[in-house]
Amino acid sequence: MKRPILIVEWYDASSTDPWTDIKDLEGTVRCVSIGFVVKRTKDYISLASTWDGGEQVCTVIHIPHKMIIRKRKVSVK
Repeated sequence: MKRPILIVEWYDASSTDPWTDIKDLEGTVRCVSIGFVVKRTKDYISLASTWDGGEQVCTVIHIPHKMIIRKRKVSVK
């Protein structure tokens, strides 16, 4: 019953809803996520916040590799 746990720093897209002055626009948002690695493809990595130790996961985020700034493995004893 072992799955790698990663801390992933990554850029997320951002948008505005109400009318906004151009001078106030922000770019991408820097995010940090932590979770169990449940899938890796050539395009993205999937992290689950909760894993039952078998085949069930909950709250999964798919992060495109091109958006990742840094990954660090978390060691659990």
